[in-house]
Amino acid sequence: AMEGHRETGKKEKKKLELESMSPATKLLEKRRLMYEEQEKYESNKDEFKRKEELFKNKEAELIKLDLSLQNHMIGFSNILQENERKKAKATNKINTEMNLITEKDAELKRK
Repeated sequence: AMEGHRETGKKEKKKLELESMSPATKLLEKRRLMYEEQEKYESNKDEFKRKEELFKNKEAELIKLDLSLQNHMIGFSNILQENERKKAKATNKINTEMNLITEKDAELKRK
């Protein structure tokens, strides 16, 4: 509460100072305040640009990482599909050989 009261006191003091100044001095004081505000604005603008640049760099890194992950997933998916194809081929071969063995066995039993 004291901090806010102190700020109000400073504002009142400035107001009184401005009222007791000559018009030329008031103009110079207002111009000085305007330059201070301009400097703050420029400083904030520079800080914003710096943060925007950091953000864009981070975004580019994430896009690169995302594309890399997508490529790895595609490669992994291709490997899984190839393994499934090989498994199906091996299963068919086993079934064919089992059928041949069963036929030969039945043929031998008939003789």
